[in-house]
Amino acid sequence: MEIPFFNSEMKTLRKDDKKLTEELLATENEYEKVYKVAEDWLRHIYMTCKRQFVLWRYGHIKEMLKECIDFLEHPEQYGNAPIPKYVKDASEAPFEYIDIEQLKTKEEIEADIQRKKERKEKLDQKIRRLKLLGKSYEDSKQYNPYRRYGVLRSIIKEIIRN
Repeated sequence: MEIPFFNSEMKTLRKDDKKLTEELLATENEYEKVYKVAEDWLRHIYMTCKRQFVLWRYGHIKEMLKECIDFLEHPEQYGNAPIPKYVKDASEAPFEYIDIEQLKTKEEIEADIQRKKERKEKLDQKIRRLKLLGKSYEDSKQYNPYRRYGVLRSIIKEIIRN
């Protein structure tokens, strides 16, 4: 009696795993096309901006955020902006998918599902953070330039470090 129940449970888990894989692939596709480009671009500009004189950085950071917000709102207007290889290499390693048919036990399937859920949550968090970039930028306008520089810098650091 337990074997058919086990088989139906395995089928359900595999079905859930396939569905989660499809959702994750869609999220990764959305992230790779727009949000990862913005994240890598912010990282590149911020790294080059750090080499400048302190008083010039404020204007550059402000312009960088405005341009990034515009890119996120209208990505089709921007071509494929070149991003140096060293910036792309600083990004995280690609996620490795395991063929669902190779997973034999219930524990392996559950571990794969958990791994994919964590990856999806992480990508959703990154996308959400970049979508809130415009609001954070507008909120920073309430501060004087000296204080605002620190706020803008912390906004960028939060995006590029996580």
